[in-house]
Amino acid sequence: MRPAVAVPATLLGGRVVFGLCRKGGQGEVVELNKGADDLFGEIEHLRVGHCLPHKMWRAFEHIAEPEAAVLRIGAGGDVFDIDSDGDLDIVFGQDHTGKEVWWWENPSPAFAPSTPWTRRLIKADGARKHHDQAFGDFDGDGDVEFATWVQFDSTIRIYEIPANPHAVQPWPTYTTIPFVLGEGMFVADVNRDGKDDLLAGAHWFEHTAGTTWVPHPIDATYPDSRVIAADIVPGGPLEVLTASGDFDGPLNYYTQESNGTWAKTTLIGNVRHGHSLEVADFDRDGSLDFFAAEMGDPGAGDQATAWIGWGNGLGRFTIEVISVGYANHMSRAADFDGDGDVDILMKPYHHGAPGFRVLLNDTAPLPLNQWVRHLVDGTVPWQPVFLEPADIDGDLRWDIVTGGWWYSNPGSAGAAWTRETIGAPMHNMAVVHDFDSDGDLDVLGTEGQEVSEQFAWARNDGTGSFTILPNSAGTTAATPFLQGAVGAQFEAGGPYQVALSWQQGENGSSAIQMLDVPADPSSGPWPIQDIHPASLGEKISSVDIDGDGDLDIFQGTRWLRNDAGGTWTSFLVHPITHLGDADRHELFDIDLDGDLDAVVGWDHFTGPDTDLVWFEAPNDPTQQWTLHTLATGVGGGWSLDSADIDHDGDIDVVLGEHYNGTRLIIYENVDHGTTWNEIVIDPGGIGIDHHDGAKLIDIDDDGDLDVP
Repeated sequence: MRPAVAVPATLLGGRVVFGLCRKGGQGEVVELNKGADDLFGEIEHLRVGHCLPHKMWRAFEHIAEPEAAVLRIGAGGDVFDIDSDGDLDIVFGQDHTGKEVWWWENPSPAFAPSTPWTRRLIKADGARKHHDQAFGDFDGDGDVEFATWVQFDSTIRIYEIPANPHAVQPWPTYTTIPFVLGEGMFVADVNRDGKDDLLAGAHWFEHTAGTTWVPHPIDATYPDSRVIAADIVPGGPLEVLTASGDFDGPLNYYTQESNGTWAKTTLIGNVRHGHSLEVADFDRDGSLDFFAAEMGDPGAGDQATAWIGWGNGLGRFTIEVISVGYANHMSRAADFDGDGDVDILMKPYHHGAPGFRVLLNDTAPLPLNQWVRHLVDGTVPWQPVFLEPADIDGDLRWDIVTGGWWYSNPGSAGAAWTRETIGAPMHNMAVVHDFDSDGDLDVLGTEGQEVSEQFAWARNDGTGSFTILPNSAGTTAATPFLQGAVGAQFEAGGPYQVALSWQQGENGSSAIQMLDVPADPSSGPWPIQDIHPASLGEKISSVDIDGDGDLDIFQGTRWLRNDAGGTWTSFLVHPITHLGDADRHELFDIDLDGDLDAVVGWDHFTGPDTDLVWFEAPNDPTQQWTLHTLATGVGGGWSLDSADIDHDGDIDVVLGEHYNGTRLIIYENVDHGTTWNEIVIDPGGIGIDHHDGAKLIDIDDDGDLDVP
């Protein structure tokens, strides 16, 4: 992080929320404030400020006329397009002195000091104090609801947004969640059922039907904490972070157990009035980090501290103090200068007010030409098909799983890696997942020492010792060489499933198949069925291509739309055939237009080499995608991955050749897919064969990405 940039003194220390108030642009700050000693957040003016291209801050513009009487707001607030006109509106609630909650209508595109924002009522009755608000589709009806605390009534209200919010005030329809104590509010799909859940008061609340909400405690001893849920360890249940809020207490990290309880790890022993907590990938290494900070007054005064916890994607954090002496209250993380990384806006509550500070993220791009090859195992007993980094023994380090073995991470990439046998007859790993929901990673694979149509799964005891259960159903694929496997919850509230793609599927010899994992995966054969005849016989990915909230299946030059109920519809991505057959692929937003594009590598090509291409997704992904050549003269695309390798804010690509010297190549993304710089990071050679490998992960936990 760059040293804090002081924001003009005219920007007073009020309540802060973030959003793009204009259509397009970079992060903007909404500030509601009365004056320098802003202990209670009284409002005389509503103002918005934004960072100019040269990273100087424009003074806040007044966007509402002075109030006839002071409005005293509580901590919190949120932004959402309440009136569905394409821009973000603003919500705040009264503090302990009043019972009202308001929203301000964004007048965009007439966004100027001379154009005021109209304030309207959401709530005008009941009890006082509204510390935290949030928006989410909690009942899964496709419409977003609004949640607000009502602390003096020990309740949370969930409001339906009126069809015409300009004409209706206060909002008449709401549900009350009773007997709730505390503060903090966050929205996330905690149980992965496709609906937003509400986190508040150290609980998460599940909407089950009608007006019924079921509270699930995370840590009932810590109800006044700030709370955030995030996919800190990718896949599986979300993890939760809490900070002390308006008291002194620890910063805790929670992981969900199979019985629904939460295991707590204390990351910082005492945070004095820790009223700022944010999660973001600050160092752009692909793993989520956290920012936490103390309020100052009340609290630590001149010793008020701010931290970043640098995450490794497995639940381990390296804690670093980034500031001492500057107080933080509801400070926020966002890309304020529009350079693609996440900055931090630091705002005091009372100590050090008025003023804002901005920590501009100045993470220097990493060089792409400094690589050292390390040998993990030169004598594997048979040919493995897939490779997957995973923490098998629970030591919060990335191990390697491939074939019938896993390799324990020694803590240094150059140290000796120990080969551990998973166990016969599970000989070739396909998917690593916690199939029995006991908190550790298991392995599904085939029984072949290269090819087989029979499955087995290996149940992990948590230390890397496995019990092999050859009770997964076999397949009738004509060519029993598994080339693609992806696990996901394809149906909201449904079972975990594994989609399968077999060799020669591109010739019509086998369909895309689906394994259903039973609630008790040890109970017997796992049901398997064909879900669509249009298989391409290579990698498949689970991703929401059409933005409808469920996971589709991408295949390279086709994709399958998930129509629910086990029905899938196939669409052509592009009719290209002259480069060979689509093999590996990666999906990310290359051109930054808000949808997923695809990088695709090729096999079965007729010449000595082929191309690497990317397909630009149209607004309607069921229509043909636009072809772009990323690179030529490539010896196949059988190993492919993508991430921000150089930490410059965009996604790069790594490719391992199967032929043509078997080079390992990085393609540096320049100008959002317009130009790609080729950097050979390993020349390949005898004994090198890239097949379903080249995975990007920080294997040695040093803050940059490696390529096992």
